[in-house]
Amino acid sequence: MRGAKRDWSATPYLAKDYLTPDEALKRTGFTTSVVERLISEGYLAETIAPVNNTGFRIHAREVVRFQREYISEPELRRVRKYRFAFETEIRKRGVVPAIKSADISLNIYRRQDVFPVDLN
Repeated sequence: MRGAKRDWSATPYLAKDYLTPDEALKRTGFTTSVVERLISEGYLAETIAPVNNTGFRIHAREVVRFQREYISEPELRRVRKYRFAFETEIRKRGVVPAIKSADISLNIYRRQDVFPVDLN
């Protein structure tokens, strides 16, 4: 999926299905620079809106897919109530970020690595 760009002409354009960058920021809780890096690195696909001067959009399904697959470090700390022992706990489990802070200024983990499904 890295480096993905979607062409709006391939699917019908319904404005309600597409988010502006600001709407994507609100849904993810990320900063502008993080969302831009996720797009440039291909983790989120952008779509050029077929309406004059409206810029690019991100399909709402892309944001939902991303949020189902990944979890940011701040969100993980909040959900798991990790405070000071986060690094120790994560290291014990052998979990490494799927998207490193050096790439986008925020560690992002795959949910399946952090919350493995117990198949027993």
